[in-house]
Amino acid sequence: IKSTYLVQDADFIGCHLFVLLEKFDVLKNIKNGGTFLLNSPYSKDETCSKIPKHVCQQILDKKINFYVIDAYEVAKVTGMGARINTIMQTCFFAISGVLPKDEAIEQIKKSIKKTYGAKGDEIVKQNYEAVDKTLANLYKIELDKVKVSDIELPPIVSEKAPEYVKQTLSKIMAGLGDDVNVSEMPVDGTFPSGTTQWEKRNIAQEVPVWDSEWCIQCGKCAMICPHATIRIKAYDE
Repeated sequence: IKSTYLVQDADFIGCHLFVLLEKFDVLKNIKNGGTFLLNSPYSKDETCSKIPKHVCQQILDKKINFYVIDAYEVAKVTGMGARINTIMQTCFFAISGVLPKDEAIEQIKKSIKKTYGAKGDEIVKQNYEAVDKTLANLYKIELDKVKVSDIELPPIVSEKAPEYVKQTLSKIMAGLGDDVNVSEMPVDGTFPSGTTQWEKRNIAQEVPVWDSEWCIQCGKCAMICPHATIRIKAYDE
């Protein structure tokens, strides 16, 4: 493939962050009989009751091969911290059929050795263990076990948002920027300020808390915060 194309009919879709199911129509472009891999913080028996209603319905209607894994738990027990890339990559090769499973696992381990070898045997060993633990914690959920939940998607933006945010910016926030008409865009290319207050992503695994005893007031946190949730104020003496 010599150019960049948006995938219209996906054989495989992976969702590495559970809350994205509540933000986007993740399975919109999956084929009938396609494969869906979900990183779920819930057990395999509990997962279906936690995913939105329309996702359950899509899994049933399209007869999707549905796999779940708690990648963050696997990362934690294998000393990987919050790094789940090796784990999710292993899942992909184990279930996608791109390569025979045993050959894929062997190639992943070779790649790990090449990538992390310079960092020492302990790091390589941790990644190897993560691969092995992944296979033991990857579960297929049969369609007869999928029950449609009653969880509805929340609106992209609040009803209190300005009309322009609800009609145009909400499409961009939902990942549907290609559906915005040219006529909906500002003629002079400027956007109203302060619109980030309507974009509440809520996708963090953990929420940090400011600790006044340890804070040295360097201001770096406020400078890198894209939604200005952390503010700094400067005062004279």
